Amino acid sequence: MAICFTYKLIAERGKDTSTNTFLIHFNFNAIADLLLAFTIIFFCKFLHWRFFLDFILECQWMKIAFGPLLNSTIAASVIGCTYTVVNRYYAICKPLIFRKKWTNTVSLCLCFFQFFVPLLLFLYNFWFSAKNIYVKSNDFYAFSIPFNNVRLINNCILFVIVSISIYITIYQNLIIFKRFSDIVNNLSSKERKKKHLMMFYMVATTLCLVILFFEQIARLIFGIVKYEHGTYYTTFLLYWILPTLNIMQPISTLIMSKQIRLYFLSFYFKPFLPKHFNLTENTTTIKTVKAVLKEI
Repeated sequence: MAICFTYKLIAERGKDTSTNTFLIHFNFNAIADLLLAFTIIFFCKFLHWRFFLDFILECQWMKIAFGPLLNSTIAASVIGCTYTVVNRYYAICKPLIFRKKWTNTVSLCLCFFQFFVPLLLFLYNFWFSAKNIYVKSNDFYAFSIPFNNVRLINNCILFVIVSISIYITIYQNLIIFKRFSDIVNNLSSKERKKKHLMMFYMVATTLCLVILFFEQIARLIFGIVKYEHGTYYTTFLLYWILPTLNIMQPISTLIMSKQIRLYFLSFYFKPFLPKHFNLTENTTTIKTVKAVLKEI
C-alpha cells in the first residue's frame, strides 16, 4: 500500500488535498512500522530462534545500536498511530480547519517530529551498550542494557509517550465515532455499515495501546524491584502488541474505503481488472465531509 500511495503522492505533487495528508502519514507510519519490525526480528527474534547466533553474540555494533534503535522505533510507531487519530479527528469533526491548516508541509513537519524527537530522546543509549544474556529457565538469548537506571529511564519515556497517546486516542475516538455516526445515519445502509467497522478499528487500536500501557507499567515495576526475569518475559508480549497495532491501519483502510481499495487494486492488477475498476488519478481526492468518511 505504501508503494502505490507514494506513486500517487508523486503524481499529485504540489497539490494540498486532504487525501494526500492522510497518505503522507500512512507512508511515514509504514516506514516506522517496518523499522520496528526489522528491529524486533533482527535484534530480538533472531536471538530467540538462534539464527546467526554466533555473529549476533560477537557483533559490537548491534550491542551499541540496540537501545536507541528499539526504543526510538517503538516511540515513532506509537506517535504515528496517534497522528492517524488526530488526522481523522480534524478531517471528520473540523473539516474546514483541516483543509485550510493541515497541509502537506504541516504533515511533513509532523513526520520529521515523529522520527527526530524519539531518536533525540533515546540518543543517550549509544553510551550504554547492551549485553547478551542467556535466560536459562526458558532457554533463550536476548539483548539487555546492563544498567538498571538506564532501563528505567527508557521505560519512563515510553510510558509517558504511550500515556499521552492513549488519552488522545480515547478522547478523540469517542468524538469521531459520535460525529461519524451522525453523518452515516443519513446515508445508505451500505455506508452505515462503516460505523461498525470504524468502531472495531477504534476498539482494536485503543486496546493495543492500553495493553502496551500496562506492559510499560509492569516493566517499570520490575525495574524498580530489580526483577530482571519479569522484564525479559514482558518483551514477548511486546512482540505481539506492536505488530498487531501496526497492521490495523492498512487492513482497516482497505476494508473501509472503497476508493482507496479500488485504487490499490487498479495500481497492482490493472491489466487483469474490468475497465470500470480503472480509476482516474483524482478519484481519491476529498472535497466534502461525506467524501472524508469514504476515504478514512
